[in-house]
Amino acid sequence: MLAVPFTASAVDASMMGDIVKAQIIIGKVTQVMEKYREMTVELQAPEPRYDTNGKYLLPYLSDGEPTEWASKALIWVFT
Repeated sequence: MLAVPFTASAVDASMMGDIVKAQIIIGKVTQVMEKYREMTVELQAPEPRYDTNGKYLLPYLSDGEPTEWASKALIWVFT
């Protein structure tokens, strides 16, 4: 939580308006978080394709090893 010390005399009307708006937004975000915290979602992963007919290529081969292009991409990312 962000806390900024200030005195009552340092607060003008526009700043107080911003504080009230922030409190309203925080309250709404808290309500949404509580609503979705109670929900559970179960997603089923689609069956992987082992050919090149799909929209996206798999980054691994049928034996579980990464493809050549995936290995190159990982080397490039982590160097």
